[in-house]
Amino acid sequence: MKKIALILTATAGLFAADPAVIAQKCVACHGANFDKAPLSRKHHIIKGDSQKKIADMIKYYQHPEEADEKIMQLQVKDLNKSDIKALAEYIYKKTQAK
Repeated sequence: MKKIALILTATAGLFAADPAVIAQKCVACHGANFDKAPLSRKHHIIKGDSQKKIADMIKYYQHPEEADEKIMQLQVKDLNKSDIKALAEYIYKKTQAK
């Protein structure tokens, strides 16, 4: 049983969704370059955030008891660790492009 769990853990990253595809959900509110003020005033512009902060915010919105933004919860609820890491990296790189 331990071997199966180890194999599943080791291969989980191989099946992560394409971050560019996941990010398409974000573009409507945050803009293609993540430099747009979102609909809610509670949020700030993502551009300028570190990759870690982006990942931390995605994780934060996965917990309904902590986050109060239902739209964000719906967007990120099904993301796994690999998806979050890849999405945060993608968004960070996108915001660094000139």
